[in-house]
Amino acid sequence: MTHKEKILEFVGSTGLNKTKFCKKCGLSNGYLDSKGSVTSDKLALILENFKNLSVKWLLFDEGEMLLSNNNEEGVSVGSSLLERDLAHAKELLRAKDETIASLQRALEIIGDRNGSSKA
Repeated sequence: MTHKEKILEFVGSTGLNKTKFCKKCGLSNGYLDSKGSVTSDKLALILENFKNLSVKWLLFDEGEMLLSNNNEEGVSVGSSLLERDLAHAKELLRAKDETIASLQRALEIIGDRNGSSKA
């Protein structure tokens, strides 16, 4: 399941419609319907606005979609782990975005070379 599909599943669980969800997160109205992957800055906005959304579930498909905060000790430990996980996830997403940009540049160069060799 893609990040966008997971976000849509989460939106369904919140009782909000996509428009209200996007507005709450500061995303454009059609963002969830647009093509392409979710960028790290958009994931950060979503995670900042919905503290009960599990970073591990969203990014790594581990655990449950929603965080439980049934005991106070677990919440404080979970909070520091969540902050660490969020920082790690942001770094992974930043690296992913850089890799994608590099690959796109390489494809453009290859395309330019192929186009000039045909002329």
